Amino acid sequence: MEMEEAIKLRDVELPFKVYNVPEIDAATLKWTDEYVASNFISRYDEKNKKHKKSIAKGFAQESPNNFFTFFLGTTWNTDTM
Repeated sequence: MEMEEAIKLRDVELPFKVYNVPEIDAATLKWTDEYVASNFISRYDEKNKKHKKSIAKGFAQESPNNFFTFFLGTTWNTDTM
């Protein structure tokens, strides 16, 4: 029932919270600031003596209160945001 409701809210692009989801709990432990940063910056490979490019394309944001807003650029006027 809760999964069906979450899917409906997702499909109409309304915010919702999930809790007690083992995969999300595991991601919370894995995705530390250090883990995220290590995948957004280039690194120097000592073995091959060259820089490795970042595996991520994009930016990381930090929130002081855990609030993030997500949107699709095709449905919002991003010039005014």
